[in-house]
Amino acid sequence: MYQAEKTGEIEKIKVGEDGKVTGVDDLVAALKKNHAAQFETTPAATDLLVREGVKKLETSNVEDTTPQTLEEAIAQKYSGDEE
Repeated sequence: MYQAEKTGEIEKIKVGEDGKVTGVDDLVAALKKNHAAQFETTPAATDLLVREGVKKLETSNVEDTTPQTLEEAIAQKYSGDEE
């Protein structure tokens, strides 16, 4: 739209007697012709991103014996279940 306003092509857009907007198709066609690089399609952004060196979280079936509270830690220490 900036380029259309800069070149004066935006003034060609009019509202007709019947309430319909005219000139938009011509404006878009002119912009596509004069500024084709702005209308080119690019590959999806997800195709461009490559994540390397990302470690996945370990999913093991080993029970987590880390105490969650102070009481559990004290109980684990006195019961001899330390690792």
